[in-house]
Amino acid sequence: MSTKDTVDDLLATLAAILGRCAIMALGLLVFWGLLLVFAPDFTFNIQRTLLDITRPQFNLIHFGGLALAKVATFWLFVMPYIAVKLVIRARRQR
Repeated sequence: MSTKDTVDDLLATLAAILGRCAIMALGLLVFWGLLLVFAPDFTFNIQRTLLDITRPQFNLIHFGGLALAKVATFWLFVMPYIAVKLVIRARRQR
């Protein structure tokens, strides 16, 4: 097996891992968002029993957390996945 084949296999594996991580992270974001949209009172009541927070604090924490998680998912999984796929495409065209 040549070095080129080894690198190609490594890039393919890395792309598969990043793709799966992105899908799982996006799935978690969708679940979290749907929970806040369709069951906000249920979610708030659970949080209120565990923590002494008000509704505005709850909204700030969760919607800020969603925004941060979206940015993190994009930069940690989606962008590297696209970059690796572009490298794989460029290596195949050589």
